[in-house]
Amino acid sequence: MARLFPSIFSVLIVLSCLNLYARPHLHAPDPSIESEQDNNFDVQHDLNNEDVSITKVKSKKKNKGESKEFYPYLESLAPRLGFVLDSDDPKSLIVSLGTTYMFPSYESPHWEAGVDVTSNSLGFIHITKRHIFNERHYFRPFYKYGLAHSIDAEKELGSFVTIENYFLRLSAGLEDVIDKPMSARVELELSVGVDKIYAHILLGYSFAW
Repeated sequence: MARLFPSIFSVLIVLSCLNLYARPHLHAPDPSIESEQDNNFDVQHDLNNEDVSITKVKSKKKNKGESKEFYPYLESLAPRLGFVLDSDDPKSLIVSLGTTYMFPSYESPHWEAGVDVTSNSLGFIHITKRHIFNERHYFRPFYKYGLAHSIDAEKELGSFVTIENYFLRLSAGLEDVIDKPMSARVELELSVGVDKIYAHILLGYSFAW
C-alpha cells in the first residue's frame, strides 16, 4: 500500500498537467463570432470603402474686379492725339500730336515732361508735376500743373527769350488699364499765357514699365 500511494499521486499530477495544456486561453476569441466577422470582411477593400470622408478644401472665390487691384509700374510713355483751341481764333480747330514721359517714382507726385506739335506750325514743350489718385489701382484719375513753352518756327531760338511764349499749364485726366501694361488715357489741358490761352483736348494711351 505504501508503494501504491506514490504511484497514484504521480498519475494525478500528470493528468492535471494535461488538462492545463488542453484548456483554451482565457482571452482567445470565440470561434463562432470570428467566423461571422470573417464572412462580412472584405480583404480587397480600399480606402474608399472605409467609413472615412475626405472633405475637399473650398477655394476662395475671387470677387469681381479683384484682378484689377494692383498697378505695379513706376514710369510710362504716353503718345497722344488731340485738338487745340486758340483764344485768338476760337473757330479754328488745330490738330495736335505729341507724347509725354513720366519719370519713375514710387509715389505721387511724379515729374512728367512732353512735347507736342500742332497743325499750324507751333510746338509746345512742357514739364509738369503729376498727382495721381489711386496710383496702384487700374483706374487712376490725375491732375497736373507746371510750365509750357511755345516754340515758334519763325522766331527759332528767339522764342525762348520771349515772355509771351511761356504758359502756365494746368491739366486733369484719367487713365484706365486696357491690357497690361497699356492704359487708355483722356486728358484736358489749359495753357494760360500773358496774352493768349490754349485749350487742349487729348486722347491716347500710356505704355508703362
